[in-house]
Amino acid sequence: MELYHLERSQILALPLAETFTFFADPRHLNAITPGFVHFKFLRDPPSVLQGGSVLLYRIRLFGVPFRWQSVIEVWDPPTRFVDLQVKGPYAYWRHIHEFEDAGERRTRARDRIDFAMPLGPLGGAAYRLFVARMLARIFDFRAQRLDSILGAAADGN
Repeated sequence: MELYHLERSQILALPLAETFTFFADPRHLNAITPGFVHFKFLRDPPSVLQGGSVLLYRIRLFGVPFRWQSVIEVWDPPTRFVDLQVKGPYAYWRHIHEFEDAGERRTRARDRIDFAMPLGPLGGAAYRLFVARMLARIFDFRAQRLDSILGAAADGN
């Protein structure tokens, strides 16, 4: 199984605790997920995540609907949490959310994702042909929405 990595980082104009509180509410996922993903919770999420929380939702990728179930594997407020795909479109997906004080009431938010494609070599080809670009679009949108909602730091990323 070939493991791929995606990492993004941005500075948000909000203190650490407030930034973490925003991310700890899974209901904000709708606001930071692009419409082309067709994100929809299949079961009401908890209002605040904690270790062991389970999220069940549906997405649509390239017109194909997928059920996705994640569990919060690590919960370490206000600096880190990790969600792990239990069921979903990837052979493996582990998303580390990290937050650090960036000074002057700002927070560096970092996403680190390790994932593997299903279907062996066919999945690898799909990754190279279109999945890498799709993930970039999703996380570009997410960064723009986070800047809009939480405020971009004056000096950028």
